[in-house]
Amino acid sequence: MIAVDTAIVSALISAVVAFLVIALKELVLEPRRKRREDEQLRRELISVWLSDMESNVSTLKDSHRRLDRLVYDDRPLDRIASYRPDLAKTMTEVRCRIKDLNELLELYDAVLAPQLHYLLMPDPRKAEPYPPKLGESGDIETSLRIKDWQKNWLDLIEKRRSELLPQLENLIDLLKQANETDC
Repeated sequence: MIAVDTAIVSALISAVVAFLVIALKELVLEPRRKRREDEQLRRELISVWLSDMESNVSTLKDSHRRLDRLVYDDRPLDRIASYRPDLAKTMTEVRCRIKDLNELLELYDAVLAPQLHYLLMPDPRKAEPYPPKLGESGDIETSLRIKDWQKNWLDLIEKRRSELLPQLENLIDLLKQANETDC
């Protein structure tokens, strides 16, 4: 009988130890690991966004790169949203504006490319000489309309870029604050 009791007690102790190990792992160690992993991924995402936005600010300030597309990270922001919802909201708004600007630039390129020969025509408003056949064919008027369209389009792009610049600078400040408090 004593041998049976020790076997039962030993099995019971083994079960209790196994239960404690599983409980410790699932209730203490696993949440800590996930929290560390989330913090690391959040820091990484913030640093990538910070780098991208600083690059975008330099692109927006450079007038020679006015038709360059802006960069952004398209990963989900749920890790940041659970940590700092205001930052995630600002990041989402900026990402939407960057996407809109990039789409506008793509559309500009797609529409402008076939019209290039009209843009290279002389401009009579600037007293550039042009052959009379061009005036008779209507190509000069078409060229003027396309040049006006191009100017209006570039003005719209410039307006959107100037609206986006303060938002990017504000986002950079928020990202730096989040990065400092996270480290």
